[in-house]
Amino acid sequence: MADQESCPCSEMVALVTAHMSGNLSVGSVVPSGNWEEVNRLCRHGKAFEAVVTGNKGWQLMNEGDEYKPKYGYVTHQAGSELEITLNTTRSTTPELKHVNVQIAYLQSYSGMGMALVRCHSGCKCSDTLVDGHHQLRQSTIFLLRLYPSQASACKITVTVQQHTHSNGHKFKVTGVMVNEFRDHADAQTGAQEALNKEDWLGAVNKGDSELREKWSRAAQKHTRASAAVRRQRRSSRHTTSSRQHG
Repeated sequence: MADQESCPCSEMVALVTAHMSGNLSVGSVVPSGNWEEVNRLCRHGKAFEAVVTGNKGWQLMNEGDEYKPKYGYVTHQAGSELEITLNTTRSTTPELKHVNVQIAYLQSYSGMGMALVRCHSGCKCSDTLVDGHHQLRQSTIFLLRLYPSQASACKITVTVQQHTHSNGHKFKVTGVMVNEFRDHADAQTGAQEALNKEDWLGAVNKGDSELREKWSRAAQKHTRASAAVRRQRRSSRHTTSSRQHG
């Protein structure tokens, strides 16, 4: 993709205005080599199930409720293995060797285990040992970033290890994201890393539109019910006070 700075804001506004007025076509202003990124994938929650192709000892479960779901593949046993199959080919710049893959997993403070994440077949990446245990008194979704090589069927495995820093082996994987980047150096910049995490975690926390709508309706119903109870209590106190003064 071309750098944003290659086209100043004032020039961009002029180009968009000309296009909207019918005086300019998009094809005549797009810089050479500026192609849309095609290979993108974001699967979390129940949708994550579509890319899970192997399962030994894991269970897809909702650890939340219907209004605030917390879906993911969960296991409590060492040796449990989850296989994820992804298309890691590059559509825009195939000459680059790697793509960007992020796996979302849970970190918490009690009973969490460790897992080895590796490219099992079809592609190559560095093996990574991930710890689901931390000292903070909170449960948070974290991201593991991998740079697998290109493959039409890149198989990544998550295997829970016997060694643990807590008293348990629980591990939870909640989703995966794939996208292309310009090169390995660009992918490691702090600003881009933060932006990717913000986009991903924002999507995870917000959920899909149907769930947000359902949660909104439930919250409104609860608010109306609470207001009715308060009005009834005020009315009851007023009636009692009137009788006492009467």
